[in-house]
Amino acid sequence: MTFTRLMFPGLPFLAAGLAFAITAAGVSFAQAGNLDIAPPHLDEAGLAGYRDFLAGGRNRAFAIAPGGAWSWVSDMPDPDVSESEAIRACSRLTEQRCTLYALDGQVVFDRDAWAGSWGPYAGAEAAADRPIGTARGTRFPDLALKDPGGDPVKLSDLQGRIVFLHFWGSWCAPCQVEFPELQGLYDALKGDDGFAFVFVQAREDIDRSRRWARLRGFSMP
Repeated sequence: MTFTRLMFPGLPFLAAGLAFAITAAGVSFAQAGNLDIAPPHLDEAGLAGYRDFLAGGRNRAFAIAPGGAWSWVSDMPDPDVSESEAIRACSRLTEQRCTLYALDGQVVFDRDAWAGSWGPYAGAEAAADRPIGTARGTRFPDLALKDPGGDPVKLSDLQGRIVFLHFWGSWCAPCQVEFPELQGLYDALKGDDGFAFVFVQAREDIDRSRRWARLRGFSMP
């Protein structure tokens, strides 16, 4: 019997951002039975792991979670054990709920269940009692910022909308790598009143950050 577990822990903000970028860019969710369509939210390591899964032995299962966590097992005693072990291994890598993507030669991914797997979310009354912090389940600090026009704004001004908050700077190598995907995400959602993008410069003047972005063709605020 063999047990294989692979992972992509990721960074919370980066993972969330890339998750939206992937779906906004038009990568299709898998349809039942089509193993050729890649699972959502996976990076290159995750896609390589999925290819290994496809070539695996009997009684194998591949599990995923929002944000990029994934795991797979093979050569289990039966399919039920494969499913439970894959989900258990995936759950050790994330606080998000893991779901089965494929079992042996068939995709069993439930798109509707996946869409709701980011919740449940606390209602307004319950959220008001949560402590302020940056951990999951806490209320994010109500940052006082300035909008692109220089006017003061607070995060609470955006209450009721999904807020994409991104800290960056021209000195940040990972930021430079992900900016093309973020631009695609922004272009896809900028007309949606239910979304708000907040890009916060760190460790440098905003004019320097904007100049770097403008020279590279990025138009995000």
